[in-house]
Amino acid sequence: MRILVVEDNALLRHHLSVQMREMGHQVDAAEDAKEADYFLQEHAPDIAIVDLGLPGEDGLSLIQRWRSHQAKLPILVLTAAKAGRTKWRCWKPVPTTTSPNLSIWKR
Repeated sequence: MRILVVEDNALLRHHLSVQMREMGHQVDAAEDAKEADYFLQEHAPDIAIVDLGLPGEDGLSLIQRWRSHQAKLPILVLTAAKAGRTKWRCWKPVPTTTSPNLSIWKR
C-alpha cells in the first residue's frame, strides 16, 4: 500500500514514515500542501494521513480542495486541536468501503 503522510513537524513526519515503511508500505512524506499535491498527482497514494495545522494552506483546505477535484482516496486526519468545532469540520459522512488488501492496521 502506498501512503502519503502530510505533516509539517519533521520529527513526527519522520517517525510516521519509518513506522509505515517497517510495516511494508511505500511512503511519500510531504511537509506542506504544495508538496502533498505533487505526491498525489505523481504517485497516486492509496491513503493519506493529513495534519490540519500545515503552514500556508491548512490541512482542512487541502482536503476540501482534493475532494472538489474528485480525489477519492481515504484520508486520516491528524490534529492537536482541542476545539471540537475544528474536529467536526473534518467529519463528513461518505460511503464506506472496505478492502481485503488493507494491512495498515496489522502489527
